[in-house]
Amino acid sequence: MDNLKTTKKPALFGVININKPKGLTSHDVVARLRKIFNQKKIGHLGTLDPMATGVLPVCLGNATRLIEHFPSEKAYQATFELGYETTTLDAEGEVLAERTSDPQAIEALRILSKEAILTGFLGEQQQRVPRFSAVHLNGKKLYHYAHQGIIIPDELLPVKTITIQSLTLLNWEPEVKFPTLTVQVACSSGTYIRSLVRDIAQKLGTYATLTGLIRTHHGKFTLETSVDIETLKEADDPTQWLIEPFEFLPFPKIILPSEVEVALFFNGMPLEETQFSPPAPLRNNQQFQVFGDEGKQFLGLAMWHNYKLRPEKVFHS
Repeated sequence: MDNLKTTKKPALFGVININKPKGLTSHDVVARLRKIFNQKKIGHLGTLDPMATGVLPVCLGNATRLIEHFPSEKAYQATFELGYETTTLDAEGEVLAERTSDPQAIEALRILSKEAILTGFLGEQQQRVPRFSAVHLNGKKLYHYAHQGIIIPDELLPVKTITIQSLTLLNWEPEVKFPTLTVQVACSSGTYIRSLVRDIAQKLGTYATLTGLIRTHHGKFTLETSVDIETLKEADDPTQWLIEPFEFLPFPKIILPSEVEVALFFNGMPLEETQFSPPAPLRNNQQFQVFGDEGKQFLGLAMWHNYKLRPEKVFHS
């Protein structure tokens, strides 16, 4: 019998900037991409709630090993209504409280100035997480309590340190039953926009509910360069949207001069400064992206530590 030769399909390695549609969880997106690319090893950066849309970078293949290294700063366009609050702090929950019966309070909301809305919400601050979230309390995720109808008092909700870099008012519609605001928010990883909306409303002496959320940026990934799932599904070659992950990593690049240094790197051996050309003066514990073949081959990540370049994550081609 003749020996049959089979050609091994090259492993996928890269990132796709997905424009997540409303109604899908981040896990749903990953499941659909597994089918489109016939790829099991997939992971996303930064979870988006089902009601949210926008930027959701997804790593394929061994690029998933780089997820923790991507910049985590994010930006959103958020729309919310003042006057009521739901169990989830967004439009998917049930109304928990309203404050619309006081004509003077409503009139005050209608004539709010931009400064009154934004004052006090910039910089580092403490934020109480939403009751519907995956944050743990006494060994259980908060949404487990919420699904059981257990309402955790505000003072018992976990608190996280977050940073709001910018908060800009885009639109203000006061002449409606529930005055509506749209803001642009740039923030640190871990920020709950639902909680930010709640806190803004509390400062105004009312309630609020998030009714629309678009993630416009995640690190260097932008909404303008994203692709939707249906486009990938219908494409003859969806891999054309794969992006080299090192283009979005925050570390400077080092190019190893020859196959000798590349072999040492692949074997986990530390390199002396004389074995490569640093792009700038080296600092202890500084991380780098490492390349071979005159900068064409991504080899992995390394750290300059105790006067040697030490491999941290190696990617064999």
